Parts: sequence; structure tokens; C-alpha cells
Amino acid sequence: MKKQISIALAAAMLACSLFCGCRSDETDHKNDINHDNIKYENTYIDGQDYQFQFYNNPAFSKINQAENGYYFISNNYFYYIDGKTMKTTPLCSKPNCLHDKEDDADEKQNCNAYADTSIPDAYQQLVCYGNNIYYIRKYTDEDDEQTYSEIVRVSSDGSSRETLFRFDNSNPLIPPVTHRGYLYYPISTYTVTDKKDENGNTILDYDTKIYRFDLSKNKPDPEVLIENDEFGSDGNIIINEVNAYGNYLIISYSDFSEYIDSQGNRHSIGNSEQIISVNIQDKKIVRLSDVELPEKDTRISNIRFAGGKILFNLKNADSKLTNGIYTMNFDGTDIKKVITKTDEFRNALLSSDENYIYLSIHSDDKQIIQIYDQDFKLINTASLPAKDSGSGFQPGSGDKIICWGYEDLGAETTAEGFFSYGNHIRYYVNYVEKSELLKNNAELEWKNAFSLTTGED
Repeated sequence: MKKQISIALAAAMLACSLFCGCRSDETDHKNDINHDNIKYENTYIDGQDYQFQFYNNPAFSKINQAENGYYFISNNYFYYIDGKTMKTTPLCSKPNCLHDKEDDADEKQNCNAYADTSIPDAYQQLVCYGNNIYYIRKYTDEDDEQTYSEIVRVSSDGSSRETLFRFDNSNPLIPPVTHRGYLYYPISTYTVTDKKDENGNTILDYDTKIYRFDLSKNKPDPEVLIENDEFGSDGNIIINEVNAYGNYLIISYSDFSEYIDSQGNRHSIGNSEQIISVNIQDKKIVRLSDVELPEKDTRISNIRFAGGKILFNLKNADSKLTNGIYTMNFDGTDIKKVITKTDEFRNALLSSDENYIYLSIHSDDKQIIQIYDQDFKLINTASLPAKDSGSGFQPGSGDKIICWGYEDLGAETTAEGFFSYGNHIRYYVNYVEKSELLKNNAELEWKNAFSLTTGED
């Protein structure tokens, strides 16, 4: 007895420009990607590289910078923010269209800005690349009642879209990566086998691959970059995170075993986190989680990038951060401690862009940020309100700090201490100028670029 089920741990990407026109599902998309022009340098190259500066965990890869502004997704709609005025517009120019104010389900489908995906708000993703926008559409087919997910390519004006690839029975929660002319995404397929363990439980076997699409092609076929055995793990593998910088992918995955008991319940054993780097040119793999670390009984955590190197925290056996921030090469060599955190900032969120490294913590009413230069020298401390700080601290790849968030206005705490959520939600995008953040001991306020309230209590 075998049953194949695909769990596509994927998500999505997009690309950039302006907008107008009508929606169509079959079209040739303008494509300005030429691999002969790709630079393979171990640094961040604007316009061809994954915008790691907007990433802080799988739930928040929602905003990307385009040449003249920003694109983001919220509440199943695409929006464009003008980089000069910071005015937000739905990605649709159809006359008389209500866009995100539309209540009729059929009419929503006619709006060019409508993403038409059943993925929850927190996991809706997009990324800009070339002249197109990529995202994941999840839906249930009315005929066969199966759930599918698709990588969808959208023109930067929102007027046309097409499916690049479809996953069967998928549950995409992790964003793939668009980087140096390719789109990368992971898929794990598990098989319910005939094998039993000593307790009579049914063993599950996983097959995990990292695929990539050549985005210079109008109809790209998936290519296997690495597959199950190459991860160097004896157990099953599930991808937790894919990130990219320079000539490398950094992949975090869990190594575990899984079984189904006699009542049909699934159980996992192990679930240890592993980290590898993959050279996208020669496909060489290095297991970063196996390198010898300078602090005993610790593991690598919160990977970011700075100065052509990996930037990271360490966690101890109790999953608590130590006081050091380190750098290392992508092959795991030359590990150096570059920042010693104070006790106050020991658990701070680590982030970075092309110019600065940031440590941010929340107090009751403020978000305090330490800013370091590329030589790891502390150059300023600033503050922002904790309220409406949304997805944390995402420095972005331009001259503004951008944050996406939502607030459930109907949420209440039950007697058991859990939240009960309504449909009365306020979505927002806030920003602040990086130049203001660098002013001595700056105390800043968020500026609002987008706010939308839906539903009611």
C-alpha cells in the first residue's frame, strides 16, 4: 500500500514597474533577464539578487523594492507604493473597479490586483524580479475536491498572469527565492510505506528536493538543484527556510523520523535543525551545522549577511541566545566574533542591509534599535514606537525601513488565555527614513503608507 502526497513547502516571488490594462490568463510576459549579464560576485547586487533585507522569517516576505517604489501583498490584494510620495495604489487601473473595497466574490475576481489565494494573510508572499511578480496561489478544485498550489507569474502592471508550475495536495508556507536569474523552491513528498517499527507504527518516508526555474525562459522547466541524499542526512527532511546571498543558497531543514500510529495519528521524532550552504554555480554543499563553533554546546541561529560573509547568532542548549554575534565564510571557515551584545540586547532581533547591521528589541512601548556599520562599530541607538511595528524590523534594500502588519480589532482573550479572532482587521504598512534613524539618539514615529480596515466585530 503506497500513497503519494506532495507537500510543497513553497512560496513565491514578484517583479517590478508600473501598471495599467486588462487581466488575461494567457500571455507572453516581457522578460529582460539575460544570464550573460548576471554578475557572480560574493556580495549583494541590486536588481538581480534576492532581497534578503526584507526577510525575517517565513511568515514575512511580503514586500519587495522595485526601481521606483515597492510592491506588497495584503488581504489577497497586490499594491504598489510610489517611492517618492509613498502613496499606495492597488495594482489595477480598471475604471470603476472597487479593488479592495469590493464585497461581491465574483466581482473581486475581475480586479487585476486580486491575488485569489486561500493562503492565510500571514503566509501570503511575493518577490520582485525582472519585469514580473511571482506569488503562490492556493485553491481547491471544485471538480476533484483536491487542493492545489501554483507558482503564478504576474505582469508588473497587474494586467496579466499565468501559472508556471502546479503542486498537488500542497501546503506552501515557506517562500522560495528569486536570485541571479532563477527561482528556487523546495518540495517534500512523503510516502506512506508498508514498513512497521517495533511498535507496529507505519513508517513514512520523505523525498526532498530543491528545484529551480530559469526565469530567462518564458516557460521554464524545473531543474533539480539538490535532492534528498545530497543533504547528508539519514532521516527524513523538511525544509524550514531558504535564503540567498552572493553565489550561495543557505538552507535550513529539520532532520527527523515520522510514523502513523494505529489510530491514524502522525508523530515526529527528532526534528533536529541542520544548515547547509549550496554554491549555485558548482552545486558544492557545505554542512554549516557541523562546523566547530567558538562557544561550547551552541548552534547557529538567525542567519543574516554582511560584507560578503554570513552573520549569525548562537543559541545554547536551552535555545537561549548567547551574547555574541559572529561572521564566517560560506564554507564555514574563518569564524570571528564581531559584536558582543549587552545583557539588554542579548535576545534582540538581528537584521542587516548592504550598509548596516541592526539589533532591535521591544520594551513595553518602544522598539529600541542599535545600528552598527560594516566594521561592526556601534554608531547610533534609536527608537520607534512598539505599536504598529508589525513584522518586526525589516531594513529593506533602499533608503527606508518598511514594515507590514495587521491588527485584529475583534480579538478577545478567553478564560483559557487564548485569543479568539473575528474578521475585523486593520492591515497597514509603515515606514521611516533610514537617514532619520541615523541621527543621534533619534526618537522617531512611524509614518503610514497604507491602512485598510475590513469586516466588523
